[in-house]
Amino acid sequence: MVIAKLGLSAIERILKRIVIDSSTGCWNWPGATAGGYGRIRFAMSEGGKKVLTHRVTYEYYVGKIPKGLELDHAVCNNPLCCNPEHVSPVTHAGNMARGAHAMKACCKHGHPLVAGNLYVKKGNPRSRQCRKCHLAAVSRYAARQKGR
Repeated sequence: MVIAKLGLSAIERILKRIVIDSSTGCWNWPGATAGGYGRIRFAMSEGGKKVLTHRVTYEYYVGKIPKGLELDHAVCNNPLCCNPEHVSPVTHAGNMARGAHAMKACCKHGHPLVAGNLYVKKGNPRSRQCRKCHLAAVSRYAARQKGR
C-alpha cells in the first residue's frame, strides 16, 4: 500500500539515509520519529504523507502487509530498524504480548514475575501482574466495599 502510492523515490530516500549496524544487522533510521519508530514525510507530489520507514522497506522488499496485521520487530526489538528481515507481520495482540511490558522481570514493588507469582487477566496478555500485589489490591478493594 505505502510503496504503491509513493513510488520508487520513497525507498531511495530511505535507503540513502539509513545507518547499518554491522553487529546487529539493523538498518537504523537517523531521522524523524513517531512513537519511537522511524518516520519520513514525502513530497507533495507523492501525497505528502508521513509514513513509518520500516513499513516502506518491508513493502518494497517483501510485499504488502496483510490486512489486519502489523509489523513486529521480532528479531531486534529496535523500533528505529528498517531492515525488512527483522520484522514480521503479526496480530496486534501478538505484538503486544512481546512488547516491553511483557518482558518485565519484576513488578513495581520488586516481586519476581515468574509462573508461581504471575497473574494474567483472561484475554489480555498485557495485564501481567505480580500475584502478591494483585491479591493485596483485591483485599483493599473488598475492605473498602465492606466499609460502605
